[in-house]
Amino acid sequence: MTGGDSSETMYVVITGVDTGFSISGAVFIGGSGETREWLVESTDFNNVQLDIPANYSGEINFKLQLHTPETEGSINISDSQDEDNAKVLDFGFSNGGDATEQLETLWINTESIDAGIELVTAGGVTLTQTTVGSDQWVQITVTNSVAESVTSNILASKYDNDGDYTFDIRYSTSDSSDDSTTFTDRTQIGNTYDSTTTTDYVTATYSVSLNAVTDTTTLNLGTITDVDGDGSNDLTYDAGTQTVTILDNTIFNVPLTLIADDMADEGPNGQDLDGSETISTLVEISGVPKGIDIVGGTYLGDIDDGSGGAIGTGLWRVNITEDLIINSASGELNNIKFEVGNASYADINAMITLEVSHTDGSVQTLINTQSFNLVIDSANFAGTQVTTDESMDILVSNVPVTFIEDSAQTLDNFLLVSDDALSANNSSKFAITITNLSGGTVSGMTDEGSFYSLTGIGDVSALLASLNSISITPNTNQNINSNNPQQEVTFDVTITTYGSASHNAYPFDNLTSEIQAVTDETTTTISGSGTLVEDTTITYTIGLGNSADETRNILVDGTVYFQLGDTVSTDGGNSGVFVGIGFTLPALTTIVANQVQDGQGASIPAGDYYVVTGLTYTDSIQVTYTPPANEYGNNITITSYALTQEDALSSGYTTQTWITTDTLSATVAPVTDGISVIPTISGDEDGVALVSFLGSTFSDTSEGIDGATLTGVLFKYDVYYQGTVQTGTVTGKDANGDYIYKYTFAATSIADLETIGIKRIGVEDFSGEVVGLNLSVNIGESGLEASQSWNITAAFNPVADSLLNMTVTKTFGDEYTWVDINMNANVKDTDGSETLQVSFSGAVTALDDTALFRLSNGTTIPSGTMTASFNAGVWTVAGIAYDDINDLQLLYKAYNGDIDVVVKTVDAATNLPADTLSDVNDSQGTFNLRLDASTTITTGDEDNVITTSDAGVTVNSGAGADTITGGAGNDTISGEVGADTVNAGEGADTIITDGADTIDGGLGEDTIVLTTGATLDFSLLDNIEIINLTANGDHTLANLSLDDILGMTDSDNLLTITGDVADDVSTIDTTGWTQDTGNVGNESNGDNTSTYEYSRGADSVILTIDDQIDSTGM
Repeated sequence: MTGGDSSETMYVVITGVDTGFSISGAVFIGGSGETREWLVESTDFNNVQLDIPANYSGEINFKLQLHTPETEGSINISDSQDEDNAKVLDFGFSNGGDATEQLETLWINTESIDAGIELVTAGGVTLTQTTVGSDQWVQITVTNSVAESVTSNILASKYDNDGDYTFDIRYSTSDSSDDSTTFTDRTQIGNTYDSTTTTDYVTATYSVSLNAVTDTTTLNLGTITDVDGDGSNDLTYDAGTQTVTILDNTIFNVPLTLIADDMADEGPNGQDLDGSETISTLVEISGVPKGIDIVGGTYLGDIDDGSGGAIGTGLWRVNITEDLIINSASGELNNIKFEVGNASYADINAMITLEVSHTDGSVQTLINTQSFNLVIDSANFAGTQVTTDESMDILVSNVPVTFIEDSAQTLDNFLLVSDDALSANNSSKFAITITNLSGGTVSGMTDEGSFYSLTGIGDVSALLASLNSISITPNTNQNINSNNPQQEVTFDVTITTYGSASHNAYPFDNLTSEIQAVTDETTTTISGSGTLVEDTTITYTIGLGNSADETRNILVDGTVYFQLGDTVSTDGGNSGVFVGIGFTLPALTTIVANQVQDGQGASIPAGDYYVVTGLTYTDSIQVTYTPPANEYGNNITITSYALTQEDALSSGYTTQTWITTDTLSATVAPVTDGISVIPTISGDEDGVALVSFLGSTFSDTSEGIDGATLTGVLFKYDVYYQGTVQTGTVTGKDANGDYIYKYTFAATSIADLETIGIKRIGVEDFSGEVVGLNLSVNIGESGLEASQSWNITAAFNPVADSLLNMTVTKTFGDEYTWVDINMNANVKDTDGSETLQVSFSGAVTALDDTALFRLSNGTTIPSGTMTASFNAGVWTVAGIAYDDINDLQLLYKAYNGDIDVVVKTVDAATNLPADTLSDVNDSQGTFNLRLDASTTITTGDEDNVITTSDAGVTVNSGAGADTITGGAGNDTISGEVGADTVNAGEGADTIITDGADTIDGGLGEDTIVLTTGATLDFSLLDNIEIINLTANGDHTLANLSLDDILGMTDSDNLLTITGDVADDVSTIDTTGWTQDTGNVGNESNGDNTSTYEYSRGADSVILTIDDQIDSTGM
C-alpha cells in the first residue's frame, strides 16, 4: 500500500466463492455457500490459498474487496480527584477525527487497583484489589463508544492521603471501511483467526492524581500569663470572658493551640495528622491599642485622620515558629508575647483578635481566629517598670513637588526628614502609610485594603531609604490639561516611629501636586483596505493616532511627508500605479539631512518625498495602488513621516515636538484567474463523452495546469485519457451499492484536459445524462497552483439507429374499416429510447386528410406520445414505440393505389436534444392499398370523416364527432352519439339524429328520424322535408316555430311531420304569421293527414301533420 499515513491498515474480504471451494490461511467470518466471507490481513497475503475440490478443472470466479480502515482512536487514561472525595473517572473516547472510529470494549485489571480505592460501576459492580500477581480483567459496558460511569471511592485506609494511584486498563477499537464493513484488529495464530478473545487490545495505565484538601481545625486560647520574669504577677486573667487586666508594666504570653478537627465522614481516624497540613508562620493581629507592643512583631502604622492628626490602625503581624506541623491529636501550641512598656496609659478596654492560618500543601488556606479583651485602668496602673525601648524622634516637613506626565516621583521628594538633634532617640521601628491616594498609583508598599504600608527599623537614613523606595506615578496620560478631574495627584501620608515605651506619628494631610504635560508619541498607521493581490486595486490610508494626548495634538506645519516605492518582479517586470484619492500626487521634494527635526533630536532621513501640506492632525491621506495586469510579485513600500506635538494650552509649561513614522510593505500575491467557462462533458450514444472547455483559454497567460482529477464516476463507466482507458481509485459506494471511483490525470494543458472522457460499458444504445461528476484542475502560476473545480453532468446525446430491415406488403379491405398496415419492420435499438416516425403518401393518387390511424389494440392516434399530422398529401405518424411499429392500422375511404412509406427512428433522452434519422439512412418502401367501396359502413367511436358512393349507402358512424357526406343514392345515415356533421347529398335520404347533429339534407326529399329521447335543435337543420316521429319511442316537438320551418326546409318551404298518437306537436309558435284559410290553408287530406298554410309578407310555409299526432296548437 502506498500513500496515506501509518494509522492505516489494510485487509481483504473474500466473498462469492462457489460451493465446494474454500479459502485457507484466512479467518472465516461466516455465511454459507456463496455467501461465505473470509478476512485476510495484509501480513497474510502470501499465505492465502484457494482450496480446490479433487479432479476439478476450469475457471472459478470470486470477489476480493480491499479495505484500508484507520484504527487510531484512543481513550483518556488520566484524571484528578480531591482527597477524601468520590470522583467519576473520565474514560472519554477520542476518534481522532474519524467519525467511523468506535470504542468497542473496556476492561479493568482488579489486581492493579490500589488497596485504598474501590471502583463502582454504573451497573452497581464494586471493584477492589484482588490477589496481587494474578491479572483479573473485568469488562466495563460500552455503548456507542461511551463507557459506563466508574466512580472512584476513597477507602478509610487512604483518608487524608493525597498520594496518587494507578490501575491497569485495556480496550479495543474498530473502524469502518468505505462500504461500512466494521473492522476490528485481531491476532493471528498460525493460519487461523480465533474468536474475540484474541483481539489486539490497547493496554495502558490509568493514572489518578489526588489533590490535597485542607481540613478544618479549631483554634483554642490558653491561659494568658505574666512572663516578664520579675517575680511579680502584674495581671489577672478571667478565662470565662477571656479578659486580661494589666496592673503594671509586664510581658504577658498568649498561648494558641490549633487542633485538627475529627472529620465525621472520614470514619474513626477523621483527623488529618499525616503531617501534610502546616500552620502559617505569619499571624495577623488586629485591635492592638497604641502603647502595646508585640514581641518580635511589626506594626503597620498610623494613618492620617483627615484633620491634621493621626489614628492608630491597631494592625500587627508576628511570626510563630514553635510547632507548625499538624501531626498531634492534641494540637500544636504556639505562643505570642505582648509587652506593656509605657509609663502610663489612658483607660483601655480593647478586643484583640488573632488570625492563624493553615493549609494542606499549596491548596486552600483556612483561617481560625481567637480574641481576648485587654483592660488597663489608668488610675490603677502602676507604671513601675517602664522599658527603655523608645521611639525615634524626627523632624518632618512637606516639600512642594510637580509631577511630569507618566513619570514617577519617590516619596522622599515630598518629605524633608531629619533627626531631631534635641532627642537622644535616634533609631527605632517605623512605618510609612499612605491613604486617600487620587490621580496616581503607588509602588513599593503593601496594599492593606484601606491604606498602603511599608515598615522598617533603623535610624533616619533607613527611614529615608524606605521613603526613596516608594514611588507614586500619575495615572497614564493625565496632565494639567486633561479633560477630566485627574489633572493632579493628591494623597495623605503618615510616618509612625514606635517602641515598647513610646509611639510617635507625623501625619501630612492632602498633599497635592500638578502634572506637567509631555508630548506623547503619535502613532502613524498605514493600513490597506485588503490583501494586495494580482489584478486588484487596494486603497492605503495614512493616519495619525494619539489617545494619550486626547484632542490636544498638533500636526506641526500641517505637513505629512511620505514615500511610495514599487520593486518590480520577474513575473512580467512592470510597475504598478499609485494614485491619490481626493488629491493629485505632488512632484517629489528633496529633504536633506536634519532639515526636519523634533525635540527629541530625531530627524526625517534625507530623500525624495511627496510633501502634502494644509492638513490637520485628524486628516488622513489615501492613495491607491494597482498592480500591473496579470502580474504578481511586485513589492511595494509606503513610508510616512509627520512632526507632532501636544498643545500646552495655557498651562505655562512647554512641550516638545516628536517625529512619528510608519512603513508598510506588501507583496502582490498571485491570484489564479483560472478558466472562465464551465466545461462540459458530452458525446454521442455508445461513444466516449469528452471534456470540452468550449474554446476557452487562460485570461492570464502565465498560468498553467498541473494535473486534474475526475470524481464521482460509477463502476459501470470507463474513463479515458489521451485515448487510453484509465485505472481509478475507489472512494465509496452509491445508494445502489455500486462503487464510486476517482481518476487522476497528469494534464498540463487545456488540450490535455479535453482528452478526458467517459464511456458507458456493458450496455448498448446508451444515451442520457450522468450526474454527480466533479472535475478538479490544479491551475495557477508555476508552483502556486490552486484547485478549480466544477460539478458536471455528462451528456450522451441520443443517436437514431437505422432499421435492421423493413418489407411493406399489400394492404386491403373495405372502406371505413380498420385494416392492418403490414410494415414488417425490425428495430435495432430496443432499449425504449427510440420511437419511430412513419410517413404515408399516395404514389399516384394523393391521400386526403380524412384518414385515421390506430394501433391494433385499439389505441387511437394521437394518444400519449403518438401524433398524426397531414400536410400536402402526406400523413406522418410519429412517436411510435419500437414494439408498436408492426401494429399500425388505417381507416380510410375507398382507395386503390400504391402508397409510398418512409420510416425514420427518433432517439431522445431527458434534457437532451432528440436525434432524427437522416434521409440518407431512413427506410423506404411502397405497398398497394385497396379499400373497396361498401353499401354498409359501420365505424367505431373515433371521429370519422366518411364520404359514401352513389349506390345508396347505410352509414352507422358510432360515437364521436363524425363528418359524413352522402352520395347521389338514397342513403340512411346515423351518426349516433356525438355532435356530427351530415351532408346527405342527392336522393331521398334518411338521417337518424340524437338532436346534436348539424344536418343538411341536400337535394331530394330527406327525412329526419329521432333517436330515443332526442330533442331537436331546428337551427342545426337545413333542406329537410320530413320529420318522422314514429320510430324509437314517443316524441314531442315542443319548441317548433314557423320560423324554424322556414329555416330548415328548402325553397319550397314544405314540411311533413309523421308519427302516431303518442307523439305531440301541439305547441307550435305561429307568432307574426297569418294562417291562409283558402286552398290548403287548413285542409284535411284523404290520407289521414292535415295541411296548414301560413304566410308573412312574401314568406309562406306549408306544414302537413299526421292526424294521429296531437296538433291542437295549429
